[in-house]
Amino acid sequence: MRSDKEQNLRAWRDQAAVLQGIVDDAPLDQVLDNLALAAESEANGLSCEIWVIDSALGIITHSAGPSLPEIIRPAIGAKIGESVVSPCALAARKGETTIVEDIESDQRWLGSRWRDDCLAHGLRSCQSQPIIDLEGRIIGSFAIYHRFPDALPRCEPVATMATLFANIAIAHHRNGIASQEKEQQFQLAVECADLGTWEWNISNDEFVWSERCRQMFGAKETKMTLQRFLDTIHSDDRERIADALQTSLHHHNTCKLEVRCVWPDSTVHWIVATGRGVPPCQASERGLWRGVAIDITDRKQAEALAAESVARFRRLADALPEKIFTATPDGETDYLNQQWSIYTGVPLREVLRRGWREFVHPDDLDEKVNRWNQAFKTGTPFEFEHRFRREDGTYRWHLSRAQPMRRADGTVSIWVGSNTDVDDLKRAQFDLRESEGRCRLA
Repeated sequence: MRSDKEQNLRAWRDQAAVLQGIVDDAPLDQVLDNLALAAESEANGLSCEIWVIDSALGIITHSAGPSLPEIIRPAIGAKIGESVVSPCALAARKGETTIVEDIESDQRWLGSRWRDDCLAHGLRSCQSQPIIDLEGRIIGSFAIYHRFPDALPRCEPVATMATLFANIAIAHHRNGIASQEKEQQFQLAVECADLGTWEWNISNDEFVWSERCRQMFGAKETKMTLQRFLDTIHSDDRERIADALQTSLHHHNTCKLEVRCVWPDSTVHWIVATGRGVPPCQASERGLWRGVAIDITDRKQAEALAAESVARFRRLADALPEKIFTATPDGETDYLNQQWSIYTGVPLREVLRRGWREFVHPDDLDEKVNRWNQAFKTGTPFEFEHRFRREDGTYRWHLSRAQPMRRADGTVSIWVGSNTDVDDLKRAQFDLRESEGRCRLA
């Protein structure tokens, strides 16, 4: 028979083995089996059972009991409801310890399959208690079976120890699952956003980036030094990037930079890199700079094409005799061609600041404003004749038109319009009407 010292030493070894399994991320079923065996070895004559329960669904997700008959242990996926009759189920439902001093004579289990199976395998007493996490949720139950009735009081320390270890094992397992799910969600987000990830370890000057990040910068190596990374950057951007790295590392802040990288085929690609410097720990004397990158070359090329299109439009507009303008979807003028300055004698910036209303004849202003407001509110083309003041103060008749330009979804993106001098035509029409009137009178 083992001495108390040997017994204690064996108990410590068993407990250490259980903890080691938890630390090593061993499968939960294995950890729980080892925990049950450790509890059984500490008190001869015991058989232990451990359930793990999904609190939200109320189902059994794991069951351990290596020395118990399989028929006594519940099926994985079974619900902890009235249909599951056992002390473990009762403890899990009510959140309190359930003691059965004599399984054969206890009236609560008469006629139950659990009672008959226990007696058939020589189990005479049972104690089950809930496993409750730090947030007060019931996450399992732990049971001790004995082959003699009324033999449970001396098992209390074993139950307390085993419940504590089971709580730690279940919490660690679930935290690991949650961490894996978060990692999978992060990887999915990175892939869907077409991001590259990277990390610079200052202690050994190792620059590690993901395969997608390597492709963005057109490099061949997966692991690099900082200098070899900077060599992929356009020469005009290197000093700025190096300074940003040092600043972020020093202040432990996040920075976002647009950089140009030059591929081996000499093509230039635009990358947006976002990262944060992690200051070195005094204990490890280690610092990091971590971040993500995304290729915006297509966007930059589209912006360049759009800018060229705008510049071409403005060059064309300046060559036309009409006074050309553009306006935002809400009707605010944002561009005027040079003819506005030539006609009004006022610099373009001043015309934009003062607005076109100042140059419209007072008798025509209210109606034009009303029609213009109605046009951009309804998104319908605008057309109106009014008098417009020239630099010498003379008002000349103009035909003002504007058309809405629409996006793919039908919303207005910009208004494009013109003011055309029709004064000579208006006067000719007036003279013609007067001539016809005189003829009729004659």
